[in-house]
Amino acid sequence: MTVTAAAPRLGPASPREALRHSLAITRRNLLKVRSSPGQILDAALMPIVFALIFTYVFGGAISGSSAYRQFLMPGILALTTTITSRAAGVGLNLDFNNGVMDRFRSLPMARIAVLAGRILADSVRMLLGLILVFAFTLLIGFRVHTGPLQAAAALASCCSSAPRCPGCTP
Repeated sequence: MTVTAAAPRLGPASPREALRHSLAITRRNLLKVRSSPGQILDAALMPIVFALIFTYVFGGAISGSSAYRQFLMPGILALTTTITSRAAGVGLNLDFNNGVMDRFRSLPMARIAVLAGRILADSVRMLLGLILVFAFTLLIGFRVHTGPLQAAAALASCCSSAPRCPGCTP
């Protein structure tokens, strides 16, 4: 039985291959989150602690605390976005320092797949964190005065407007 190596790809990957490679890297990053649920907890715990502090400790000094919650909770959701978006940079830095990027460069895969996979996986993690924090804000008195479609659009807007590293976006 003879085993032959696959010939290396010489040209750029097609969009279909790039998408397939990006989804494979996304799966890799999400499996890392599944094995370390503290990453989801990190995305939700700090904003929940801030919501509790600003609502019950500092909110007592404000006369209309129910109106205060209506302004505070969207800010807490924005804070959730900024806290969880740093994971993309930290994860890429860890991959560079551990030599994972060198292994990825040696594979016949699209170059954009590593970054796109990281961003997709972090967007999923961010959405899970936003949903947890949003459910918590509903428990402590925040009310949505529009429909569920508009609330879902606001959460999607938080995910899509997450800060990215300046060198990562074209």
